Amino acid sequence: MTPDESLLHDTAHAIAAAIARRDVHHLAGALAPGFTYRSGGGQTTADADAFLQGIRDIPGEIVFVRLERLAVQVAGDEAMVTGVQHWQVMEGSE
Repeated sequence: MTPDESLLHDTAHAIAAAIARRDVHHLAGALAPGFTYRSGGGQTTADADAFLQGIRDIPGEIVFVRLERLAVQVAGDEAMVTGVQHWQVMEGSE
């Protein structure tokens, strides 16, 4: 893994940890211009504010966020990180 790929790999894990903490301030600073998010259902959004609001709106307690099968592709001054995010949320009952 090149130094750039290693940095991006580590950044992806830091983003997952920030999601688990609902640290949208950290996330806002970590998202690249032109950030695009693709959900498991294949929906894509390039709206960072909507992504951050979605993190705020996750119901219940986030138990964990885990990344698997990360792939980092670097081409010049551009990069793409893909992978699978697993998470567990515990909702309380009333």
